[in-house]
Amino acid sequence: MGLFILFLITLLFWGLNYAITKGDFLAPSNIFCEMFFLYELVCVIGQSYYAITIHPETIIVMMCGLTVFTVFQLMAQSKSYSTYKSSRPIDLSPQLIRLPSMYVYMLIVLQIGTIFFFIRYLQAIAAAWGSGGSSLGEMISLYDTMTRFWTTIFRNLHVAVPMFYRIFNPITAAGSYIVLYVAINNYMVSKKIKLSYVIVIGLQCVLILLNGSRSPLLRLVTMVIMLLYVFYYRIHKRKQNNLKFFFKLVGTIFLLGIFMMITLFMMGRASKIDNVLGYFFTYLGAPIVNLDTFLSGSNVSFWQGLSNMFGEHTFASLYSYIGKLFDIDSFTNIEGINTFSFSSNGIEIGNVYTTFYPFVYDFGYAGVLPMISIVAAYYTFSYKRVLKKKGRGIIDFRLFIYSYLFNDLIMLTFSNRFFETVLDAPFIKHFLFSWLLIQIVFEHSLNFGKYRFKFGGSMRSLKSTK
Repeated sequence: MGLFILFLITLLFWGLNYAITKGDFLAPSNIFCEMFFLYELVCVIGQSYYAITIHPETIIVMMCGLTVFTVFQLMAQSKSYSTYKSSRPIDLSPQLIRLPSMYVYMLIVLQIGTIFFFIRYLQAIAAAWGSGGSSLGEMISLYDTMTRFWTTIFRNLHVAVPMFYRIFNPITAAGSYIVLYVAINNYMVSKKIKLSYVIVIGLQCVLILLNGSRSPLLRLVTMVIMLLYVFYYRIHKRKQNNLKFFFKLVGTIFLLGIFMMITLFMMGRASKIDNVLGYFFTYLGAPIVNLDTFLSGSNVSFWQGLSNMFGEHTFASLYSYIGKLFDIDSFTNIEGINTFSFSSNGIEIGNVYTTFYPFVYDFGYAGVLPMISIVAAYYTFSYKRVLKKKGRGIIDFRLFIYSYLFNDLIMLTFSNRFFETVLDAPFIKHFLFSWLLIQIVFEHSLNFGKYRFKFGGSMRSLKSTK
């Protein structure tokens, strides 16, 4: 009964937000409802097999999240974002961006070097562990397991990260996402993509696979989806064929799911998909069941969580970064949320608990509203702004960051992905290096408040000539 009630509530909120946003399926509140609806639908399908029961605590917590996103979406819809500075409308359509080939070729060379030194790093880890003769897939699997679950053992191996990789990995990552932005922008103008851009994006995918995590691959795909949608909206000034776009998105997600399964073979983790249906449930349903197991079985009170430090799990990425910078063991040794959970009839169903788990664990039930409000405020107001207003400069940096973080909105049903990302060292480096590269390569200047440091002539955007 509890699962049916939760399913019905989510469906009602989705309908309400669909009306508020006038059918915009990619509006943040709709995405939030759609993803929870999908996960709950998977739970309904697997209810009998996994003996799923949803308790009132889970329904209340998720209703809070749905309500918060709905309220902020209403606020964003009511806020005026005028695209008119005068009586003449501003042209928001994308313009062709010219990126000198020299920069692209330099990036490709650095990417190849980064890949080479990371493979050497994987070999060194395997040798220190005692399996130096392993295949590349096995080395990737070992690295992924150690960095996620055997963190203490991994640190005690004392394998140094190659300096080349340490320096150029964040630079090449930032550069590849910039190239992706340029590729999508120019495709919307000319319907063409340069081969060199495809090579850059392909090499970035190789580096992602070598790291053993598939989440960045999903981030690339979702960034493309958001960029295509925003540029399409800016060109047509309205959401034409929105329903058609939504069904294309559903098809893309389905194909992506198959691709994600294939990547497990490439990374030496094929044993994880012996049970295909169980694999899909672990990723598309189990987080809600695991959250319910925690909420119904814990001693969390309304005001009091279980953490020893303020926001221990919500802000774990930030604590870990500070701990590494200042050598604080208590920050770097925070126990992650890696506990594997089981369904009520004893089937293992993974170790992810939705974004609500760390909020309740750290701050009690009272922490749900303020924490999810921060997330909802960013996405709803930023989304409205990137649709209605074009940022300064050749590359719209606000859109660049929003499309990058769009994946974390989708993954809120899975884990505390938003805070995990924005407070983590890689994102902080990505933000800084992306901004610097955009300013130097495209604007030929650095702007700090009233001060502007120029490096030469300004690079121009070229309007499409048809």
